[in-house]
Amino acid sequence: MKVSADAYSLLDSKLFEIENTATSGILQKNPRDCCVEIKNIVFEIRQILKNEFYIDGGDEPPAA
Repeated sequence: MKVSADAYSLLDSKLFEIENTATSGILQKNPRDCCVEIKNIVFEIRQILKNEFYIDGGDEPPAA
C-alpha cells in the first residue's frame, strides 16, 4: 500500500485526536460527547483512506 506523506500526517494527527478525546472522556468530559466526537474523527479518517490511499498491484486489499 502506498501513501503520501500528507496522508500519513493527517492520519497520525487524527489518531492523536482520538487518543486525546478518549483521555478527556475518561478524566473529565461527558463520555457520550466524547464518543460522538470520536465517531466523527473515525469518519474523517475513512475519508482520508478513501481519498489518499490506493492498493499497489502487489498488495492484497485489507481484510474486512
